[in-house]
Amino acid sequence: MFTHTLRVRFQDVDAAGIVFYAQFFQYAHEAFEEWMREAGLTISEMLSSGDIGMPLVHAEADYRAPVRHDDLLEIGVEVERLSERSVSFRIPIRGADGDERAVVRTTHACIDRKTFKAVAWPAAQRSLLESVASKS
Repeated sequence: MFTHTLRVRFQDVDAAGIVFYAQFFQYAHEAFEEWMREAGLTISEMLSSGDIGMPLVHAEADYRAPVRHDDLLEIGVEVERLSERSVSFRIPIRGADGDERAVVRTTHACIDRKTFKAVAWPAAQRSLLESVASKS
């Protein structure tokens, strides 16, 4: 499983001293972008020259334990489900102690960027996603 490490910044916490719930989606997206970069599917290339897009169509999170300022987090990215026109990711967020603090799940559709209609994954992207999914 791919992992991305980050430290919780002061601006991420709320008045209760814990990470504001919506920030977990930011953390998940940051890890997702790094996963894409490592996999060879950079968002910038996709947007500048690609025919397909991967917009987010669903997101949810389960919160397990508080996260505080300056905590070091390990954020994983794994392909949970790959279908003909979408991919779902499971993004576990763990503390430095290895305990799961939250799990974010996202689903992205494969779309034609000109029509914004769902399309089947092109062979190259599907092959890459399948290879990553088999390692998860």
